[in-house]
Amino acid sequence: MSETRSVPLADILGVTAPGRLPRRRKDGRTALLHWMTGARLEPWQRQRAVDECAPELLRQHPVLCDLAPPPAASDARLAAWLGAAEREIGSTLPVAPLAHWAGQDPALALSGHAAAGPTG
Repeated sequence: MSETRSVPLADILGVTAPGRLPRRRKDGRTALLHWMTGARLEPWQRQRAVDECAPELLRQHPVLCDLAPPPAASDARLAAWLGAAEREIGSTLPVAPLAHWAGQDPALALSGHAAAGPTG
């Protein structure tokens, strides 16, 4: 079995669940993506990492498949929802890195990102 790290549930949900979460630390989500890919990702590479890491996180923790924050909820309601999820599932979960991550030259990734145009 590969090495795992204990990762806060909020950081994992920042990758697997749509929408915003309370207490979600952008740095925590980024650190999770770096850990799972084994690469130091540039900002424009992170969406690709999310696209590849999210299914793996759901495979590792199937209980997260149907877990999504309530839409258009207040910060207080989001905090209550996350607290309930942490009590039910745990405040941290073990996460293994991706078995395969095809690294990409950052300059090449940037040129591909620029060619694709703005994303929103």
